[in-house]
Amino acid sequence: MSQIGSSPASFVVSTGDSDNANGSQTDYGDLSGGNVFPSAYLPKIGSRPIFAAQGNHGFTNNLPYLQNFPAPLASQTSVGRNLRETYCCISTLSGQATYASSWYAFNWGDARFYVLEAAWADGQGGYQGDFLAHWNGAVAGCGPCGAELAWLKADLAAHTGTALKFAFFHYPLHADSSSQGIRHLPGRGGRPRGHPGRQPRRRGVQRARPHLRAQPAPDPGQFDGQLCDGWGRRGARQGQWVQRVRCLCHRIRVVVSGTEADL
Repeated sequence: MSQIGSSPASFVVSTGDSDNANGSQTDYGDLSGGNVFPSAYLPKIGSRPIFAAQGNHGFTNNLPYLQNFPAPLASQTSVGRNLRETYCCISTLSGQATYASSWYAFNWGDARFYVLEAAWADGQGGYQGDFLAHWNGAVAGCGPCGAELAWLKADLAAHTGTALKFAFFHYPLHADSSSQGIRHLPGRGGRPRGHPGRQPRRRGVQRARPHLRAQPAPDPGQFDGQLCDGWGRRGARQGQWVQRVRCLCHRIRVVVSGTEADL
């Protein structure tokens, strides 16, 4: 955090699980204690704006997330959402549930940034719940279901003249671990092709995502851009992303210049 604080960054984007416990205000804490707001943690970034995507941790207990990371201007100007809504009528839900609908976009310089909701409650379907509620179209009886996908398509179509677009979200496009249970997002599967952060810079949509125990397998026929892991677990010997040993976390500094971005 102190490195971000001493950097020339204009703003910060978090890709979910800002609090890696259950998302209560006690977990978020304050300057004297907690997991997010003690003086040694998030306050180190200084007065920079922070835009925080939602993760699966705290997805059920979501009011503190909305209170701590409000985005009224970005959600209003992009016609996105940043509020609590009632979800129902999908196979993974045991009944009605009140979750945060949080997706929006904003311009900064010559680029457009998308903060998306790609997460769900662990006990209500996880990846599959996220897919059915957010990325599989409208669902009869569920007002917010499918709204994010429809909004994203419309916003992308309205900003075709913006050369650089960045999307930030929590769940991966491809989970290459049996513990994740499902691989539901676009792509034909296959094995990972090495750490995506080492891919050469390309123009187009830049996507950043975290989630431990997961690594993407991009499909060249469906993906044009650069995909960046947020964090995971790395094996000490093989150097591959696995479920053991130690946690690996990092930050990515992005410098936008005209129609190019350096990561």
